[in-house]
This record gives sequence, structure tokens and C-alpha cells, in this order.
Amino acid sequence: MALERVDYFPHPIVFEQGDLCISLYQQTHRYAPDNRQDPIVFKNLLQEIEAKLNVNFKKEEVQTLLKPLYELRDDKHFWNNTLDGLAILLRPTGGVLYLLPRTVQNVALVSDAMHLTPLLRAFQSADSYHILSLNATEFKLYKGTRYEVEQIQLPEEVATTIEGALGDQITPGALTSRVSRSGSSVIFYGTGSRREEVEKDTERFFRYVDTYVKEKHSKPENFSLLLVALQEHQGKFRKISNNNFLLPEGVSVSPDALDQKSLVTQGWEVLLDYYLARTRAMVDSYHQAQSKFLATGDLSDIGQGVFAKRIRTLLVEDGKILSGRYDERSGKIEYGSPEDPLFANVFDRLILHVLKDKGEVVVLPAERMPTDTGIAAIFRY
Repeated sequence: MALERVDYFPHPIVFEQGDLCISLYQQTHRYAPDNRQDPIVFKNLLQEIEAKLNVNFKKEEVQTLLKPLYELRDDKHFWNNTLDGLAILLRPTGGVLYLLPRTVQNVALVSDAMHLTPLLRAFQSADSYHILSLNATEFKLYKGTRYEVEQIQLPEEVATTIEGALGDQITPGALTSRVSRSGSSVIFYGTGSRREEVEKDTERFFRYVDTYVKEKHSKPENFSLLLVALQEHQGKFRKISNNNFLLPEGVSVSPDALDQKSLVTQGWEVLLDYYLARTRAMVDSYHQAQSKFLATGDLSDIGQGVFAKRIRTLLVEDGKILSGRYDERSGKIEYGSPEDPLFANVFDRLILHVLKDKGEVVVLPAERMPTDTGIAAIFRY
């Protein structure tokens, strides 16, 4: 039984029945010499898991269960090709592995539910968005996250240049134009009337791009759209755009001046403001709901809300672990020792049930949490 490498969340293994769940998180390193320590750290985390399992299982059973982790421990190729974080969720029936582009705290847990907050945090801040790279003569489309961007390979029949989009409708070559080496600006020579015709061509090209991106990408995928273009093209495109997914703020530089690493950096600088605004809106919603007795930071009340399927939004503090158990038959919370595998992180069981009931779970750093209990809930009714 090998670990399945996955890149989406939540994976079905999270919702499988069974009380034995192993969760391992580890900070890893992309390059030598820092990555040489990673197998050693993994070995130590694995020993922690072994010690916890040995309390209730025979040695042979533990070895069978952990066989995929032993194989990973000895896989030199794997340890030479990691990213910034590693997450493993393991059950007796199988396991999944995530290579994460962000760091995580080292954690080794054995409990009745998967430890999910590090994965939730990683995926919620990795929300995908589109980047439209545009100048007066061509466009490119990218899919971006906080951590990386990748150019979308458009079908061959999709015109990506003004010549391909307008065809024989483009203004004849009586107007001489020259595209600069950067490919970002067009310098015109000719009469004013012909200049106006070329400007109309640019507008028609922008309308074509706007319609294509909106109908074929923004609407189907429900992604925000970040425009990367010179300031003059920012204004022209926004004036004609009917794409509600277009972000009000863009990156006002020549698209050709940015490599993919710069796209990641500058794109996230814009998206971060919207991400933080969304976080603030959630906290504001909590306080408004609390004034109507529809929100709480009391863990016992949250347990009852989960039991009644009333939780609309659950806010959980990043890195917070509270030893306890959630009784699915009554909604009561029972506290216990961190050393007892039966009393692991009570937040994980609550998160699992909220996800099952199609509620929203958001992981926030401690300084942005609206409570000091490590958890907060907004009720549906």
C-alpha cells in the first residue's frame, strides 16, 4: 500500500469511517544543504507515531500500518524533490501525501480524526485566480495562486493576437506602426484619422479578449481576474470590460517585463489585500451575528451547534490543539490528556463534521481570531 500523492482538499480519506487516523506534518526544504536534515526529522516524527500506537497495538500491527511511512523514510529520490512542507494523512485502508508550497509546524498525531488545520490553511491561501497579460497586439492567460503561476495553454483555434482576432476587419496597413522591443507599446505614425482607426481596432480586440476570458474561463471556473498591462491599457480595457470577476486593482507594468516569479510576487501583493479584506469581513460577520445571539466562541455551545448541524462558518486558530473528544451522539465535549490517543485535537472532529454538513471552515492566525478560545462559530439560525 503506497501513499497517494494528491493536490486537492478535502480528499475522501478525510471522511472515511474509522477511529484510527494518523496525521504527520513536517517542514521540508527544497535545496541542499538544508534538505539533508529532512529525513532525520521525518524519522523522529515517525518514532513519535510508533510510540503512540504501541500503547494500544501489537508491534506487528504497527509495522503493517506504518509500512508506507517506512518506505517513504528510505526513499532518497523523494527527499531530494520536496517543497516547503509535507502532509501525510494515513488510515489502515490507505493514505495520501501532500507536498506543500508553504511551511508547516512539525506535528505527529494519532487520534480519531485527521488533523486538518494546516492543510486548510495551506489551501485557503492558495485560492486560484486568473492573470490576464495584455497589450495592444496580443494576450496570454495564466492560472495563479499565492505560490506559483502557470500559463494556460489555449486551444489552437483561439486567436491570441489582434490579427487573428480581427482578421480582415483590421485597419489596412496604410497606417505605419512599430511595436517596441518590449512588445508593450505601439508608436503610431500617420494622420489623426488613421490613428483613430487603429485605436478602434485596439478597442475591438480588447472586447474580443474580454468576452473570451469571461465566457470560457472566469464564469466556468469562478476565479478572480487580475489584469497585467500598461496603465494606458488598464484604463482602456476596464472601460469596455463586462467581466464581473475583474479585480478593481491590477499590475500596471509591461507584461513582457515580468517573468513568472515576478508574476507570483506582484500578483499576490494585489490578491493579499482582497484576502485580508475577506478575512476582516468574516470577523465582522461574527461580531454582527454575536449581537443577535447567532455566534459564539464557547466550545460547549459550538459542540451542540455541530450536533444540530447549525454551523454556517467555523473559525479556527492556526496551530491550536486542544485535547478532547467530541461525542457524536450528544454533541458534548469531553476533555482529556494529550498523551492519550483517544483524546487528541477536539477541533479536528468539529472541523470534520462542519465540512460534512457543507459548512465553511476558515483557519486564521491567533491575532485575527475574534475570540481567545481558539475557535468561533457563526450559526445558520
